[in-house]
Parts: sequence; C-alpha cells; structure tokens
Amino acid sequence: MKNIIVVFGILAFILGGCKSRDNESQPIKNAKKTENYRNFDDELDTKSIATVDTVEFRKVMNTLLPTKIILELFGSGYHVFYLGLNILPDGKVFASLAPEAGWWVSGLGDVERLLFKDNLEIAKNFAIIPNEEGDSKAISIKDIFYFPHFNVQKAFTAMPGILNGKKVSSLKIFQIDATIDNASNIIRPWSIKEVAIAKFRPQLNSNLTREYYMGYFPAVLKENFKFIGQSMGFPREANTRGVRGRVLMKLFFESNGDYAGYQLIKGLGYGCDEEVINTIKGFQPKSYPSGERNTVLVPFKFGISDKIPVDLEVKSFNYNPKATNNPLELNIDNRIKTGKIPTTEYSIYGYLDEKLIFFDRSAVIPKGEFGTIYQFGGNSVKPGEHEYLISIDPENVLNDIDRSNNTIKGKLVIK
Repeated sequence: MKNIIVVFGILAFILGGCKSRDNESQPIKNAKKTENYRNFDDELDTKSIATVDTVEFRKVMNTLLPTKIILELFGSGYHVFYLGLNILPDGKVFASLAPEAGWWVSGLGDVERLLFKDNLEIAKNFAIIPNEEGDSKAISIKDIFYFPHFNVQKAFTAMPGILNGKKVSSLKIFQIDATIDNASNIIRPWSIKEVAIAKFRPQLNSNLTREYYMGYFPAVLKENFKFIGQSMGFPREANTRGVRGRVLMKLFFESNGDYAGYQLIKGLGYGCDEEVINTIKGFQPKSYPSGERNTVLVPFKFGISDKIPVDLEVKSFNYNPKATNNPLELNIDNRIKTGKIPTTEYSIYGYLDEKLIFFDRSAVIPKGEFGTIYQFGGNSVKPGEHEYLISIDPENVLNDIDRSNNTIKGKLVIK
C-alpha cells in the first residue's frame, strides 16, 4: 500500500511540475512596454506620424542654423545635420539639432573633433573661430545644437504615437542637408528626410552592450583600414548631388583584436552610409590586440577635388601565361575621350587574396584609345583560384563622374 501511495505521489509531483513548467513557458500576453519620458518612435505599438511643410521648414532652418554659422563652423560645400522631432501626446512638437545622430541614441560626446572644421579649437562647448586679423571669436555650440526649439510648429503637422493603449511622447530623427558656397549662399536648399533610428544603434556581434567596449585603442590595422577605403564605391545618387564629406563610424573590437561590430555616428545619406556599412560588415576589419574590449572612431571620406570630369574604369584584368616575369595585366581606361585631360595624379591598388601585390600612387589619366596597361605579379602569383580587388582613386582626388566602376572584385583562376 505504501508503494502505491509513493507511486501516486511521484506521478502527482511530475504532472504538477510539468503543468507548472508549461505555464511558465507560455508567453505573457499583453505585457506592457516601459514608457519613458521620451520614447523612440520605433519602440511604440503605433508609430507617430509627422508631415513636413518644406517651405516653412526652410524658413525655420534659416533662423536656427544660418548659412554664415555653417560656413564658420563647417566650411563651404555639402553638409548633413540631424533634427530630432519630439512629438507630444497632444500633437504639439519641438525640435533639436545635432551634427551627429548618435547623440540621441548613445549620448556620445567624443566625436566633436571630427565634426567641425580642422582649424577650429573646441573648448568647453565653445568653438574658437580664428579670423584673418589673427584674432578669434567663440561660438557657443550648445546655443545652436542640442537645445530644444519650440518655433517649429508651422513646419510640422504631427499625430502622436501609441504605447500601451495611450498617446505618449516620442522622438523621430530626420536627416537634413544643404550645400553652401564660400559666400554663404545656398546652392542646394535644405532637404529633409526621416531616417530609421535603428540605423544609428550599435550593431554588435555578441549579446554584450556597447558599455562593455569602453577601452580606447585607436589602432585599426593600417592595411585593413586602407582595404576598406579602397573597397568602397561612390554611390551614383550621392555623386549626382555633389555629396562630399565623411561618414563617421564607431568600430568595436574584442580584446584579441577581432571585429565585434559597428555603430553609425554621422552619415552623408544618398547611399554613402550603406556603402560604408556593407563594406565593413563584409570585410570585418581587425585591430591590434590590446587585452581589453575597445572602440575606435573612424572617418570614411567621400568627395571629389578636381573639376575636370573623368570616367575611369577597369577595362580588363587577366592572367597572361606567356608573360613569365609579370603575368598579371591590368588595363585602365578613361571613357571620356574628348575635352581637356586633368594632370592630377591618383592611386591604383591591386590585391590578390587580400594581399597588396601592386600599387601606383602617381598614376596619370589614361590617354588614347587603348588606355593604360600595367603588368605585375612576379613570383607572388601561384596556381589556383584567387580573389582579387582592384581599386582606382580610393582617396577621391579625381572628379570621376561614375565611381561605381572604380572598384571591382572577382575570382582569377591560374593554372
């Protein structure tokens, strides 16, 4: 009898335990999300909606960020800034400006040296502007950026987002950009486009957060950094709009130097950000082993400096078994056959299996019908299948009207 009672007791315990675990494994339905003072728009149950009156928006920007201030702090040319739009539960809005989007996502404060003109001194939230007389003046950065502006109501019509069944305050981020000349005149007027907040969040390979990568060891392997720059193309839309500048990326590394992830801090838009991100994700650069998890801020430059247009391309890249000394042949051509040819020198790099086997840092623009042929390789060429990469003008010193064909990758079979 005792044995029967024991058996029933064990069965009851097992069944009861199984039932309990089944209950624990069930997802909690209608679990409430945490509401914050300022919620990111992509965390809401229903996103907020904001429409822009472009005419009013440009009027507001002429007040918030005059072209004279842009010229003093950033210089002439194409410039990208970010507008954080706070939408309140009653639909009212206010905005703040920042030169980098990472400020809202991570509260970053170590990027200022890469945001402003090279000749400026940044000291305690002030930019010290030198002038021709040798004197200088100080401009308060926080009077322009990071400060809430409430005079944007006419530029935006908004509907609040929903979280846990009620209207809440939320934040959207917009990229705003304009192009000015050396006389503070607007060449391309202000443009505004909403950007995904997730685009600026840290993208880490592990389950760790960015706080675990607080070491600072600015040592991306030099050849790795060059390889990334030489692998990137210039998006056609960006080139058409005259985009130039730097995409700022924060790279994360493990203690042994292995790549751990990235975070986009400041972009240029029009395909440049995605070009950098995709190249980094595909190549995954290494750092020197430092013994601790670390991070480094890296600028990736896009731009052109020569006004005479060219259109360089890799016409062919082949293995010539008859050329025993230098069996690799690279043919580079300029597809623009008429007009003046610039004398600007530029660089060409050739990689085989990620190893640099050829470079010319003083290349000249090809002339004539057949372009310029380079022969190289020597004893470095071995039989088998190899991955190659050819990069033309990675420093962007030429006014190349189509940079999509300046970097080519492929496989080369040598028998």
